[in-house]
Amino acid sequence: MEPVRIMLRGKPMYKLDARAKGAGRIFGGSKDECWEKFRAAMAGVDQVEFTDQDKLAKKEIDGKGTLLDAVRYFLARAPLANDKSLALAGAGWIAESKRQNLSKKFIGHCEFVLRHFTNYVGADTAVSNITSQQIKNFLGSKKWSIETQNTIRGRLVSLFSYCVADGCCQQHPIKEKRVPGIKDKRKRVPRIFTVDECERLLTTAAEHYPQMLPYLVLGLFCGIRPDAQGEMGRLTAENIHLDEGVIVIPQGFSKTEDQREVKIAQNAVAWLRLAPSLNICTARYTRRNLCKKAGLTWSADVMRHCFASYHYKHFKNGTLTAQQMGHEQSLRMLFKHYVAFVTDESAAAFWALRPPTAAPVANISVLAKEAA
Repeated sequence: MEPVRIMLRGKPMYKLDARAKGAGRIFGGSKDECWEKFRAAMAGVDQVEFTDQDKLAKKEIDGKGTLLDAVRYFLARAPLANDKSLALAGAGWIAESKRQNLSKKFIGHCEFVLRHFTNYVGADTAVSNITSQQIKNFLGSKKWSIETQNTIRGRLVSLFSYCVADGCCQQHPIKEKRVPGIKDKRKRVPRIFTVDECERLLTTAAEHYPQMLPYLVLGLFCGIRPDAQGEMGRLTAENIHLDEGVIVIPQGFSKTEDQREVKIAQNAVAWLRLAPSLNICTARYTRRNLCKKAGLTWSADVMRHCFASYHYKHFKNGTLTAQQMGHEQSLRMLFKHYVAFVTDESAAAFWALRPPTAAPVANISVLAKEAA
């Protein structure tokens, strides 16, 4: 609702259509005169006073609404009866996440985001007073990568969704494109090991760090998520069924919370025979020493990238690859973040990769007994 310029009996005038407010059509020689008449008509009914704060609120709604829309927006952000500080609401959000039995990694990252966001806006700041612009400024306040900013934005979406459901925030400051995610137009190629590097990594582990073999084998040849607080850290020998050739990931172990079965390739079984046990060692310092001895550089999720790239190229079935990795048949996720180009020859060599014939072989019956 805004005054519009018209011609009335050959004279320029302004008209304000206030029928929706029960005030009819209002005419004036200027916009301000129309607003003055409108305020007088609404006196004692629905008093409207436009202040500098209202104009700031108008900017908050991207300048697309009227000043009346801005007033409504501002009133929606007024202190609530159930108003809470960010510190108090954040503590409730973390407690609710733990009650839902979400992964320790997810909760740990939520606590990280909450700590930084609280330091930025203030622990005593009312949640209902936090604006979209404050959130945008926070995301740009540090030299975070685009991926990190989008991940932090996702955690804040979860925080304010909890606040809206709890009644301490009437309007979500991030959703409805108020704080859009950042689109990364850069073409990223997943980092993978070559077949020779995989062989060097495994043979070095078999010779010097055999306790690391289950970790490497399940990551490279089975696509298990390598997080110490996720799938790899929760799996035990009881979940690895060598006789049946499958790994059973129970419900709640995976990021998607669903149970799934992962096939163990024959060459993976051959490497597992060299391990002293099927207990999985996820120690970072051991992995760091192993990479140093093998002359390799480790990168984030490199084993999952290897599995996705070589599995898809060899078996030519993206749905099967996504299912093995626990992506719920998400082909978009698979091709956007995990698959790098490899040749057919490299893929065939990867799945034929076996221990040297001279390598000592552990008793497979012992390993099978541990897994049973």
